[in-house]
Amino acid sequence: MSSDEDKDFSEESSTDLLPTDFNSNRNYIFSCHVSENLRQIISLFLIVANFISINCGVIFIILSWYVRNSQTKQITFLQDYYQLQSVPAILLVSGIAIVLASLLGVKAAVGSRRIEDLDEAKSAAFYLFIYLVASGAVVLLVAVATFTLFGDIRVLRGALGKGLKDSMERYSRDKNVKEKIDLLQINYSCCGVEGYKDWYHVSWVDVKYLDKYDSVISSSLKGNKYYGKDVPFSCCNRDTNRPCVDTRIEDITYHSMYNYPIDLTLNTIGCRDALTNFLGHTIMLGVGLFAFLCLILWVAIMIITRYLHTSIKSMSLGNSPVGWLIPFRTKKETETSSTSSDSASDELIYSQEDSD
Repeated sequence: MSSDEDKDFSEESSTDLLPTDFNSNRNYIFSCHVSENLRQIISLFLIVANFISINCGVIFIILSWYVRNSQTKQITFLQDYYQLQSVPAILLVSGIAIVLASLLGVKAAVGSRRIEDLDEAKSAAFYLFIYLVASGAVVLLVAVATFTLFGDIRVLRGALGKGLKDSMERYSRDKNVKEKIDLLQINYSCCGVEGYKDWYHVSWVDVKYLDKYDSVISSSLKGNKYYGKDVPFSCCNRDTNRPCVDTRIEDITYHSMYNYPIDLTLNTIGCRDALTNFLGHTIMLGVGLFAFLCLILWVAIMIITRYLHTSIKSMSLGNSPVGWLIPFRTKKETETSSTSSDSASDELIYSQEDSD
C-alpha cells in the first residue's frame, strides 16, 4: 500500500514538472534542455568546483599576507612613491569573498540535486539566483585583482627608481637608510639604481672622512660635497677572486694588476631591475597568473550556474527545464506572436457575435 502511494506521489510530482512548451528555447540565446541526468551532473560539478574554489580563496588570503610582507621589507624605497596596501587589500577582500561565495555555492548546488515538487524547485532557484549574484561579484573582484597585479609591475618599477635614488641621496646622513641599501645590494647582488655608475653622481661619503689634500679627491669636490668614482663596499661582487676595487674604480694606475673594465669587481645589475624582477616578475606576475586561473574558473562556474538556475526557474513555473544565458526574442517572432494574439481575439469576438 505504501509503495503504491509513493508511486502515485512520484507520478504526480513528475507530472507537475513536465514541460508544457518544448519549443520555448527558441526565444533564448545559447539555450539547451537540461534533463534530470544533466542537472545532476551540473550540480555535482558545482559542488566540486566550489570546494576547489574554497582552497583558492584561502590561497588568496595567504598570498595577501605574503605580498604585503615582501613589499614591507622594501618600505624604505617604496613608501613615498607606491601604495603598499592596495594589492594586499584587494587580494584579502577577494579571498574572503571567494570563500563565502563558495560556501553559498555548495548549499545552492546541493539543493538543486534533489527536486521533487514545485516548491523545492522555487527554493533551489532562489538560492541559485543569490549564488549567481555572488558569483558576479567574485568575478568582478578577481578581475580587478588580476589587472591590478599585472598593471602594478610597471608602476612598481617606476616607484623603485624614484625611491632608490632618493635613498641613495640620504646614504651619508641616515644610518637606517644606509643599512637598508647595503643589505639590498648584498642580498640582491646589485648596485645603484641602473648600475654602479649611479654612485658617481651621488655625494654618499661625508667629506670629513676624506683627505682634502689628495689631488684626486680635491678635484672631485664640488662645494662641500664629494663626487668621486667610488661605490659602497656592498656593491662588491662576491664571485670575484681578487680583492674588491670599490674606490677610484676607473684609475688603473692606482691599483696593481688591475685593468678596467675587464677586472671589474662590482655588481653590474641595477637594484631597480633586481627588485623589479623579484617583486614584479616573480611575485606580482606569479600571483597575477594564479588570479587569472581563478578568474577563468569563476567565469565557468557563473556560466554553468546560469544554465542551472534558468532551467530550474523554468521548472518552477511549470515549463520545460530549458537553461539559457540571455533571453531573446526576434522582432519577427514578436510580430508573429502579436498577430496570433490578435487573430485569437478576433475569432473570440466573431464566435460571440455568432452565438448572439
